[in-house]
Amino acid sequence: MKNIVCYLLPLLAVSMFYMACGEAAEANKKDLQGRWELYAAQRNNQPTPTFEGVFFRFEQDKMESNFPSQPSIPYTVSVEIGENTIKNLDQPEVIFDILPDDYRDTLQLSTTLMDNLFALQLRRVE
Repeated sequence: MKNIVCYLLPLLAVSMFYMACGEAAEANKKDLQGRWELYAAQRNNQPTPTFEGVFFRFEQDKMESNFPSQPSIPYTVSVEIGENTIKNLDQPEVIFDILPDDYRDTLQLSTTLMDNLFALQLRRVE
């Protein structure tokens, strides 16, 4: 009996962890829905005006954007929204890290493209 408890307890803990992660990812997905527009950007920790007019729009499992990470702009791609990431499922694959926030009015993303670190600050517009 003691052996069964020793095996079941870690299994239960891992199951609860995965359920909590799934709930957090679903909450992120819901909170991110809508249109976001860039108000500030940094490339390698230096301000850059290059991305003026950039937007992201999230609708369910799709992202529309004009952020220059795809060959044609604007583009719509399938995405997987996780607890702390937005993963572009199309080619070329791009992963945006979501910085902690409440996603009501602002959204902070970071990604690396061509060995450059980009930090993006966006405002909700819808």
